[in-house]
Amino acid sequence: MDNKEFTEENEIKEQSAVTDMDRMVVKINANPNPKQADEADKRSPAARAEKRRDVNPPIIEEEEEETVGSGIFNNRLFQSMSIMFTIPVILVVIILLVIARKSISDAVESELYQNLKSTSREAQDLFEALYPDGIRQEAGNYYIGEVNLSENTEFVDKIKANTGNDITIFYGDTRVSTTLLNDDGSRFVGTRLNNDEVYNQILAGKENYISDMDINSQSYYGYYVPLFDGDNVVGMIFSGVSNAAIKNAVNSMITKIVVTEIIIVAVVLVIILIYARSLAESIRDIEKYIEEIELGAKEHKMPKKVLARKDELGDMGRHAIKIGHNMRNLIFNDALTGIYNRRAGWIELGKYMDRIKTAPEDYDLTVAIGDLDLFKHVNDTYGHDYGDIVLRKAASIFKERLKDNGFPVRWGGEEFLMIINGDMTEALNILNGILDELRGVVFEYPDGQFGITMTMGVTAYRSGDTIDGFINRADQLLYKGKESGRNCIVQE
Repeated sequence: MDNKEFTEENEIKEQSAVTDMDRMVVKINANPNPKQADEADKRSPAARAEKRRDVNPPIIEEEEEETVGSGIFNNRLFQSMSIMFTIPVILVVIILLVIARKSISDAVESELYQNLKSTSREAQDLFEALYPDGIRQEAGNYYIGEVNLSENTEFVDKIKANTGNDITIFYGDTRVSTTLLNDDGSRFVGTRLNNDEVYNQILAGKENYISDMDINSQSYYGYYVPLFDGDNVVGMIFSGVSNAAIKNAVNSMITKIVVTEIIIVAVVLVIILIYARSLAESIRDIEKYIEEIELGAKEHKMPKKVLARKDELGDMGRHAIKIGHNMRNLIFNDALTGIYNRRAGWIELGKYMDRIKTAPEDYDLTVAIGDLDLFKHVNDTYGHDYGDIVLRKAASIFKERLKDNGFPVRWGGEEFLMIINGDMTEALNILNGILDELRGVVFEYPDGQFGITMTMGVTAYRSGDTIDGFINRADQLLYKGKESGRNCIVQE
């Protein structure tokens, strides 16, 4: 196994191994009871395993929730945000279309009114200028000068060609010349105005505008002006446009607006969805970062795109990193010694075993279980504060000696697991160095000094080993070491 995998970057930061408590002076609070301590120190592997479970329970794997799909479009937050952004946009568009249609209709009708009024008056002025003698009726025909209006439609046709409006000349209330046509294509002449109210207004010399004039079963916008013979009203001129033509024009304009708005809305929605996706992905990345920490992934990093954000989500990502460091310490660090706790050790050992299973020729792996000898005697004789000092000092020695070749784990109580990147020879060299250094440590207390020793069981990885089987084999060897006098290393 590559030694680089055991650099400080992959380790959990340890708390200070030596603190002011290491030098504190306390009174001895109990009389030594070596016999009791000796019996506790020689507990069977099963009893020690039970004690470890009490101190640091084994990992309980939680069942993963079943998820449907993993893409961003299956992200509930993205879906909610998309709906939240999209619905208001669509409602605004609908409201704008309703307002636009009303505004356009009103504007068109206002413009149409002015157009029809102007056309009618210009036709009136032109007619009176060209034919000052007015209209006369002879033998059922209507004449202006020598021109038979029933046959000659040049006047009304030219005005329609110039304005686009239908033109009708009335004698009294009868149409004598018009651009309006029957269904068969003939001119709609000889027919009478079917609106007495309009005609009465004209006879009174007033102009009249109407927006729903029924002419030949069609609805028209029309403007009527009177024709005079001296002071007497002898007829009228009509300028009009069918409602169907106006509706078509309005609908054409609305269609263009709708198409334009659809394009604009599509662009806006794409931008909104991209933004919503960015928000949802950033939140999901933060969630995944915290989830990975919870599941034991120490190498997972917050994506740079989250940290690059200048908004609250970027702040949240940066805070999540700080929280992540604290969570890692809480989840993976032993609070007293600062080294891996049993949960972290279990996870890390599993990773290394997975690697060696995939490439056994490239890796060597050895584990040792070590137990501080007569540790209960230390607690009972010198007090638990001194017991804590011993544990922290021992952990600092383990960590320093293993830093380039492995790492220690507080496996439970005074028991430590050593995971070593190397074969048995390399492991024994490191472990013997640990025991020698540990034997040389002198712990001072008010009435004197004391030392500490350790017993270890060490075994190398075998093909097919499980984590439990691997560790239990080392534990059996540790038990043999305790039985044979302690302060030693027992290997296979």
